Amino acid sequence: MSATVQTSTPEAPLVPGSPSEPGPRAAASLGSKLNDVLDSLLRLAGLEVRIALANVRRAVLHMVLAVLFALLAVFFTFLALVFIYAGAYRLLTDVLHIPAVWALLIFAAAHLVLAGILATVAMSVFRGNRHTQQGSTR
Repeated sequence: MSATVQTSTPEAPLVPGSPSEPGPRAAASLGSKLNDVLDSLLRLAGLEVRIALANVRRAVLHMVLAVLFALLAVFFTFLALVFIYAGAYRLLTDVLHIPAVWALLIFAAAHLVLAGILATVAMSVFRGNRHTQQGSTR
């Protein structure tokens, strides 16, 4: 005769401080985990701010370099114009044997014509904008 023996495993007793027992240690453990999460979030926010500041610094540096290069380009353009004027004056006076007074008057007349052309273009542009704006408001 064989008898079946039923063995029952008793449930494990609650040990103080075990994760399954709700008590002050579990609450302290939860508090420390929450503190760790908040510390991690603060570190992450700090890193994000440092990355954003680095990007801002890089953008400002690019803008400053662009402005410096533009100013250098303007300077060299003016320098080139000086040499062009000197060369044109030399061409008029020495090669074409035009007296200096007439060479200067030729320069003045050329600049006057250029200023007139630019003024005419500017007036037509502004008049065109005014007519367009009046047509759109009606």
